[in-house]
Amino acid sequence: MTDREARKHLHVGGQAVIEGVMMRSPTRIATAVRRPEGDIVVKAEPFVSLTRKNRILKLPILRGGVVLVETFVLAIRSLSFSAEQAMVEENSSEPAAGEGAGVPQTGGSGSEPAAGNGPGVSAGTDEPPGKKKKKKKKTRKGESEFQMGITVIAALVLGFVIFFYLPLKLTEWIGFQDGVLFNLVDGLFRLVFIFLYIYLITRWKEMQRIFEYHGAEHKTIFAFEEEGDVTPDTARRYPRAHPRCSTSFLLIVVLVSIAVFIFLGRPETVRDRIIRFLFIPVIGGISYEVLRISAKPSVKRYLGFMFWPGIFMQRYTTREPSTDQIEVAITALNACLEHNVAVSAAGASLDNNLVES
Repeated sequence: MTDREARKHLHVGGQAVIEGVMMRSPTRIATAVRRPEGDIVVKAEPFVSLTRKNRILKLPILRGGVVLVETFVLAIRSLSFSAEQAMVEENSSEPAAGEGAGVPQTGGSGSEPAAGNGPGVSAGTDEPPGKKKKKKKKTRKGESEFQMGITVIAALVLGFVIFFYLPLKLTEWIGFQDGVLFNLVDGLFRLVFIFLYIYLITRWKEMQRIFEYHGAEHKTIFAFEEEGDVTPDTARRYPRAHPRCSTSFLLIVVLVSIAVFIFLGRPETVRDRIIRFLFIPVIGGISYEVLRISAKPSVKRYLGFMFWPGIFMQRYTTREPSTDQIEVAITALNACLEHNVAVSAAGASLDNNLVES
């Protein structure tokens, strides 16, 4: 199998971050960020999902919950790294924590400037005399992990309150008694909150750049899946809406939650409500399986209409990217694929446990 064929058989997912893109392959994760100086810095490191380490966690539905939590944690880590790099001032010559000092990106762990990716000053370049170096405050690993844990927990709690608890309370307040009607209205409230959430973030001016990188990520993955080799010119020909995007996933979650909650009926007691909420991971797992099969050609051909709402919503969560932004996405893609191409070419089987952002 040639390298190009091997690349086409690999499955990748990703997400937009601040001034960059994170890409994830079955065994590696890489985040590429364009710094204010114009160069691209890359952080690449090995990552193997728990579903590949434990057979039980690989079971359908169960694996979905595991992958979604992993995806969420990795997203927070990548956003933290991108925020660090995006705020590095142009006059600073000191490499950010974990960066290589002017060493071209080789695909190894750590963050290093990618060679030849912009006119800016590379890390490690000498400053003119008289320039004062800007010192960065280093955060201890334990503190960083603790802060990340708090962020993840807070985000999960907020998501639970907005998308599950509030719809339930509003539906109970209206007073529907029929179980089917109750859960249809509950699902409608959930859908309204999701649309409201998407509308509000699209009105946030600071998010427009991230939406452009979101489009760059989708175009790059589309080109990779179809051609194996990706250049800015080939990526630009592909659409910026992808069926495995998390925007589509949110809408799938709403539909699946309606079906599951109808099966559970109208919650009458505290025990009923607790059972209802305990099924949320199951809903996530089922939704993941639906999203997973959406990539199959037979599903696209006959059931593609089911994913049209998600594709439509991506018109608002993505923007047409520039060539520079596509270059960043391609840099992240190549960094997360270096090891995987050799493995796939040797005939190893790599599972698709990835969700787009």
